[in-house]
Amino acid sequence: MHNHPLNLLLRFLLELIILFAIGRWAYFNYEGMLKYLMMIVLPAGGAAAWGIFRVPADHGKGVIPIRGYIRLIMEVIFFLSGWYCLNESGMKTTAAWFAILSIIHYIISYKRIILLLKN
Repeated sequence: MHNHPLNLLLRFLLELIILFAIGRWAYFNYEGMLKYLMMIVLPAGGAAAWGIFRVPADHGKGVIPIRGYIRLIMEVIFFLSGWYCLNESGMKTTAAWFAILSIIHYIISYKRIILLLKN
Protein backbone atom coordinates (compact mmCIF):
# COMPACT_ATOMS: atom_id res chain seq x y z
CA MET A 1 0.00 0.00 0.00
CA HIS A 2 2.98 2.35 0.52
CA ASN A 3 3.45 2.58 -3.27
CA HIS A 4 -0.24 3.20 -3.97
CA PRO A 5 -0.66 6.33 -6.13
CA LEU A 6 -2.98 7.98 -3.59
CA ASN A 7 -0.49 7.45 -0.78
CA LEU A 8 2.33 8.78 -2.96
CA LEU A 9 0.17 11.81 -3.82
CA LEU A 10 -0.51 12.38 -0.11
CA ARG A 11 3.23 12.18 0.61
CA PHE A 12 4.01 14.64 -2.20
CA LEU A 13 1.38 17.11 -0.95
CA LEU A 14 2.72 16.81 2.62
CA GLU A 15 6.23 17.53 1.33
CA LEU A 16 4.98 20.64 -0.50
CA ILE A 17 3.20 21.78 2.67
CA ILE A 18 6.46 21.39 4.60
CA LEU A 19 8.31 23.60 2.12
CA PHE A 20 5.50 26.18 2.27
CA ALA A 21 5.52 26.06 6.09
CA ILE A 22 9.27 26.63 6.27
CA GLY A 23 8.97 29.63 3.95
CA ARG A 24 6.03 31.00 5.93
CA TRP A 25 7.94 30.58 9.18
CA ALA A 26 10.90 32.47 7.70
CA TYR A 27 8.55 35.29 6.65
CA PHE A 28 7.37 35.78 10.22
CA ASN A 29 10.75 35.33 11.92
CA TYR A 30 13.15 37.45 9.89
CA GLU A 31 13.24 41.13 9.01
CA GLY A 32 14.10 43.15 5.92
CA MET A 33 15.88 41.56 2.97
CA LEU A 34 16.98 38.62 5.14
CA LYS A 35 13.30 37.66 5.38
CA TYR A 36 13.01 37.20 1.63
CA LEU A 37 16.36 35.50 1.33
CA MET A 38 15.46 32.97 4.04
CA MET A 39 12.04 32.39 2.47
CA ILE A 40 13.93 31.02 -0.54
CA VAL A 41 17.05 29.50 1.02
CA LEU A 42 15.45 27.48 3.83
CA PRO A 43 12.84 25.64 1.71
CA ALA A 44 15.36 25.15 -1.11
CA GLY A 45 17.86 23.67 1.32
CA GLY A 46 15.23 21.33 2.73
CA ALA A 47 14.17 20.22 -0.75
CA ALA A 48 17.79 19.68 -1.77
CA ALA A 49 18.54 17.54 1.29
CA TRP A 50 15.33 15.58 0.67
CA GLY A 51 16.42 14.70 -2.86
CA ILE A 52 20.17 14.31 -2.37
CA PHE A 53 20.18 11.78 0.46
CA ARG A 54 18.56 8.49 -0.58
CA VAL A 55 18.46 4.86 0.41
CA PRO A 56 19.36 2.79 -2.68
CA ALA A 57 16.56 0.25 -1.99
CA ASP A 58 13.96 3.03 -1.68
CA HIS A 59 12.72 4.68 -4.91
CA GLY A 60 15.94 4.98 -6.85
CA LYS A 61 19.29 6.27 -5.80
CA GLY A 62 20.22 9.77 -4.85
CA VAL A 63 23.47 11.62 -5.11
CA ILE A 64 24.53 10.45 -1.64
CA PRO A 65 23.38 6.98 -0.55
CA ILE A 66 22.61 6.69 3.17
CA ARG A 67 21.42 4.01 5.56
CA GLY A 68 17.68 3.50 5.92
CA TYR A 69 17.46 4.42 9.58
CA ILE A 70 19.30 7.69 8.88
CA ARG A 71 16.78 8.50 6.13
CA LEU A 72 13.94 7.72 8.51
CA ILE A 73 15.39 10.04 11.16
CA MET A 74 15.82 12.73 8.50
CA GLU A 75 12.18 12.32 7.43
CA VAL A 76 10.92 12.55 11.01
CA ILE A 77 12.90 15.77 11.51
CA PHE A 78 11.62 17.14 8.18
CA PHE A 79 7.97 16.36 8.98
CA LEU A 80 8.29 17.67 12.55
CA SER A 81 9.81 20.89 11.22
CA GLY A 82 6.79 21.28 8.93
CA TRP A 83 4.43 20.86 11.85
CA TYR A 84 6.50 23.22 14.00
CA CYS A 85 6.69 25.92 11.33
CA LEU A 86 2.94 25.77 10.68
CA ASN A 87 2.20 25.89 14.39
CA GLU A 88 4.62 28.73 15.15
CA SER A 89 3.46 30.87 12.23
CA GLY A 90 -0.13 30.91 13.50
CA MET A 91 -1.65 28.04 11.50
CA LYS A 92 -2.46 25.81 14.49
CA THR A 93 -5.45 24.04 12.93
CA THR A 94 -3.52 23.40 9.73
CA ALA A 95 -0.61 22.11 11.82
CA ALA A 96 -2.94 19.67 13.59
CA TRP A 97 -4.35 18.37 10.29
CA PHE A 98 -0.84 18.14 8.89
CA ALA A 99 0.22 16.01 11.86
CA ILE A 100 -2.82 13.73 11.53
CA LEU A 101 -2.29 13.22 7.80
CA SER A 102 1.43 12.62 8.31
CA ILE A 103 0.74 9.93 10.91
CA ILE A 104 -1.82 8.30 8.60
CA HIS A 105 0.70 8.36 5.76
CA TYR A 106 3.35 6.63 7.85
CA ILE A 107 0.88 4.06 9.17
CA ILE A 108 -0.05 3.20 5.59
CA SER A 109 3.66 3.11 4.71
CA TYR A 110 4.64 0.64 7.43
CA LYS A 111 6.21 -1.74 4.88
CA ARG A 112 8.47 1.07 3.68
CA ILE A 113 9.47 1.82 7.26
CA ILE A 114 10.41 -1.84 7.75
CA LEU A 115 12.41 -1.70 4.50
CA LEU A 116 14.25 1.41 5.68
CA LEU A 117 15.07 -0.14 9.05
CA LYS A 118 16.49 -3.24 7.34
CA ASN A 119 18.80 -1.26 5.02
